[in-house]
Amino acid sequence: MGVLPNDQFMFGGNHVFYRSFGMALSYRFGIKDLLAPTQEGETGELELFKNAKAKNLLTGKTSTAYSFAIIPSFTIAITHKIPLYIGLGITRKKVYKEYYAADTISKFWFVDDAETKILPTFTIGTFIPIYRRLLLNVAYDYLPQTFFVGISIRSWESWDEFN
Repeated sequence: MGVLPNDQFMFGGNHVFYRSFGMALSYRFGIKDLLAPTQEGETGELELFKNAKAKNLLTGKTSTAYSFAIIPSFTIAITHKIPLYIGLGITRKKVYKEYYAADTISKFWFVDDAETKILPTFTIGTFIPIYRRLLLNVAYDYLPQTFFVGISIRSWESWDEFN
């Protein structure tokens, strides 16, 4: 689970393969984006949003959410059992805008497609042995800026190899 500092909770994981060097793949999904109150892409909502924009009915409130991040990484062994991974990848940023619907006091949120972007991001992290096959995964993700903390279980094959 990615947590703090800016309310962009992310969940996901990492797959790491290494001996002295190796590869990893980090993937994250945005909780805020999954819970967003919108009907993205429906024609009726899109028309309401375009009309609200044309009639200047936007409230001025915006909200940013991150849909996902995919980050391939390079892995190096700090010690025999502790890998460090660092990688460069992409993340999808969505901007939600609030508007009044058709001259009423009802407010709705809609994704502004013009401001939805794929952006570069990076991560750096490690796995720290806790007990036998149980590992603590700690990482820093740049976009959104979160500290990723998770629990991992090392496979039997790698457990036998490391012992």
